[in-house]
Amino acid sequence: MNENVQPLKKGSPNRTEGREKNMGLEIMRDVTGRSESTSDVRNFAELFKDRYERLKKIIDTGSNSKQVPLGQVSDYRGDDVFLVGLVQDRRRTKKGDQIVRMEDLSGDPENPAREAIVWISQKKEGLSERVENILPDEVVGFEARVPPNLDGSRSPLVWGNDMQRSESQKLEGANSPPKISRSEGPLAVLTSDFHVGSTEFLEKPFQRFLNWLSGKKGPPREKELAERVEYLLVAGDAVDGGGVYPSQEKELEIRNVKKQYERLAEYLSNVPDHINVVVGPGNHDPVRLAEPQPAIPEDLGSLLVDRGVTLVGNPCLFKIGNVRFLLYHGEGFDDLVSAGIGLGYDDREELMVETMRRGHLAPVYRNSDGNQAPTAPERRDYLVIDEPVDVFHAGHPHKFGFCERNGTSMVLSGTFQSQTSFQKKKGISPDPGKVALVGLKTGSVVGKLDFLGGGLS
Repeated sequence: MNENVQPLKKGSPNRTEGREKNMGLEIMRDVTGRSESTSDVRNFAELFKDRYERLKKIIDTGSNSKQVPLGQVSDYRGDDVFLVGLVQDRRRTKKGDQIVRMEDLSGDPENPAREAIVWISQKKEGLSERVENILPDEVVGFEARVPPNLDGSRSPLVWGNDMQRSESQKLEGANSPPKISRSEGPLAVLTSDFHVGSTEFLEKPFQRFLNWLSGKKGPPREKELAERVEYLLVAGDAVDGGGVYPSQEKELEIRNVKKQYERLAEYLSNVPDHINVVVGPGNHDPVRLAEPQPAIPEDLGSLLVDRGVTLVGNPCLFKIGNVRFLLYHGEGFDDLVSAGIGLGYDDREELMVETMRRGHLAPVYRNSDGNQAPTAPERRDYLVIDEPVDVFHAGHPHKFGFCERNGTSMVLSGTFQSQTSFQKKKGISPDPGKVALVGLKTGSVVGKLDFLGGGLS
């Protein structure tokens, strides 16, 4: 394999002024420089406590019933109550009903966890269908009836009548088609998963993309759009890294990760000076695998920062002007696909909608023994979605799609890598060469560009 990084044509030396000009970007939430992760099991307890308390505040607002801690359910025999808890498990009975076991922190200081069991009859068809896609460690609320003859069990059983999630008020039943706004004003380009260094990296389409950004190529309408671009947002996996999947080294054009970043920096030096570049990490970047991930480390990131790139963590919530962006690489989508709730990687829009519906980017706890990114034991849960989001931008599945739900634009931003042997074994067919354009005044999707030949649409 050729590991010599050939220098490309560099942009203006003023490109390094990008950070100084980047005054319109305000980072609101990012683990970078704030990590408190340790191996202490108490950190996990604090993580789940933080998740529970923050999402409970949102879920509580969706009910008019009496909000009752799980530890006090037996005091409300025969009453309608509203219960919020962390899901421990869900199972189906032989008759087709469902049982959800959940817990909260309403006990005494020495033993705070308290449980309740919610029984959902199969006769409640709409509710039963929604309960079927509950994930472990998700925070949900139930409208329930406490049986009048309830015993004093530590895990009291109640009858479920309805379920609330943190976003259920906005998203349940919302199936509006993708909408493209023709708004004027400055734009952001949303992309991800370049995988520079891979033999499958699509260099020619990527060069066409850079040429379009610089205004060198394209019909008048596309050039006019390029002139309006002020931000380039990259949701992780800008390089291919190494050791990520079996036999990856056989598909690396550049095996040295630092040289991969050198090549990436050379590419990005061709981005015009007026465009601010923001790059987050993904599971191929040399940061900790556990989520949340801090920004690309200084020894490699300096190659990008010197060219005016702003490095952020994964996830990162930030504002550009008045528009709030949630940038996330997307490993939580793997949980949705593997959970057996009827979703696959081709369900581009639904993966994003289901994530927002849960109020959490990756609710399922993952330990370091699994195949997916483990959960970092932070005291604060940086993956909770409890702030307004105008644009949810993610990568990772190498699929391209976008939709809009109740004022939130959701963009799954594709890739610039063709199918790898690993993806072929998994049956994943990528959507390469596409980028999304988002208006920085409205947060709406303005259009998409296809650099494999499709042009603007």
